[in-house]
Amino acid sequence: MSPELPPELWLEIIHSAPRETLLTLHRVSPAVSSLSRTVLFAEFIFSPIYSDEHEFHRLTFWSSKRIAPNVRSCSINLSVLGEPITTDTSRTIPLVSATFAAVSHFTNLQKLICGAPRMLPLEIPALQLETLKSLKSLHIASGSIVPCTTVKLPLEEFTHSDMPFPESHPRCDFFTSPPIAFIDPSTLRSLIFQSSSIVPIWLGGWVSQPAPDTVDTDIIKSYTNLHSVEISCTHFSQSEFISFIATFPALHDLTVVNFRRFAPSTPGAAAPPPTKTTPIPHLTKYRGPAQLLPFLLVVHSDPAGETAVPRPHTLDITRGGLADLWRALQHCQAAVLEGVVCLRSQAELSELARGGESSLRDTLAFVPNLQDLDVVVHSNGTRYPVGRNIGITDQDLCNRVASALSNNKMLQKVKFTWRSASDDPSWQGPTQAMLDEGVKREVPGLTVLESKITFTV
Repeated sequence: MSPELPPELWLEIIHSAPRETLLTLHRVSPAVSSLSRTVLFAEFIFSPIYSDEHEFHRLTFWSSKRIAPNVRSCSINLSVLGEPITTDTSRTIPLVSATFAAVSHFTNLQKLICGAPRMLPLEIPALQLETLKSLKSLHIASGSIVPCTTVKLPLEEFTHSDMPFPESHPRCDFFTSPPIAFIDPSTLRSLIFQSSSIVPIWLGGWVSQPAPDTVDTDIIKSYTNLHSVEISCTHFSQSEFISFIATFPALHDLTVVNFRRFAPSTPGAAAPPPTKTTPIPHLTKYRGPAQLLPFLLVVHSDPAGETAVPRPHTLDITRGGLADLWRALQHCQAAVLEGVVCLRSQAELSELARGGESSLRDTLAFVPNLQDLDVVVHSNGTRYPVGRNIGITDQDLCNRVASALSNNKMLQKVKFTWRSASDDPSWQGPTQAMLDEGVKREVPGLTVLESKITFTV
């Protein structure tokens, strides 16, 4: 290889070369040493087990002027050390402070992942991120974030996973403002909160008012670019949920994970469904349980008095069968459901085997403009034995399904996935050919993307 090659060609070689080759080039070829550093030192992973001189030397090397500008992604895991991340040096060990002092030198850092002891406080100022102008994504993998309003980081993405239980949080009683108050709300685009706790601690800052209609309008006006939110919690009250999503008027994409039931409403909170004055965002995509749909798919008036009709593009229902979805859609307004063109839903084999034509047809009647349908059929929990005794042949099952689809005139593509328990391999499920045969007869022009059997534990 000639050292006279243009830098852009060397960059292509460097990005495709194995790491061992890069290390050799870095050591023996001064001509490509600086270029190889952009790849070799693009990611810094620091997960110390002990606080010793070796770890301090690593920090010194990576934070040097020659190496630090190359770091684009950084992963810090200090959970094993069992020390709080705080600005008070008397409460933590020197290695913790030195870690983030080193990170502050990564001037081109774009993403930071930080793991801290789950039950100990994590102070945002201690991360020393204010000088990192290129930082766009912050992921607190674990740790108890102490509320902070003195820092405003221009982040685009923020994730807090493995959040602690409220009773273990060192400052849980101080959540009177949004727990992401340390982020500039005008830059935030994506937000993910994941908690194994039954009670979502992160809701405290948004539900300090007695009713959803009294959400702080100054806060609402600030989140003008936040388009994607994912929340994970087993249950919350109806008023908490409405108040939370109402904070983000530009929200387009909402995912709700692990939700099972509504908790008792906060005393004094307004009872849902939301009123016409509650500023529910206009979603284009929702992924989560069916029971939340009536609180999201609503027609309301904007402050100027004009009626605004949300047009959700995609619904991905992750929990419940056709009966649950049918009950939820009953309480949604037809003007909103007319905008649904993609639907992914769950179904029980018993529903389709017993009365599949009517249950599927009645559910799909709520979404007359549906174009793409993806149904995952579970055999677990069915009253019909899986295998040859489901009470109906696979071909007849496909015919019923095809007949149920015939009323949706806009439907273009359909996919069925049949999931059976792994201990019952005798049932192979309807084939794509079977479903195709019924569909071509009942709905000419409809494309069957797939019909396959998968086995689950």
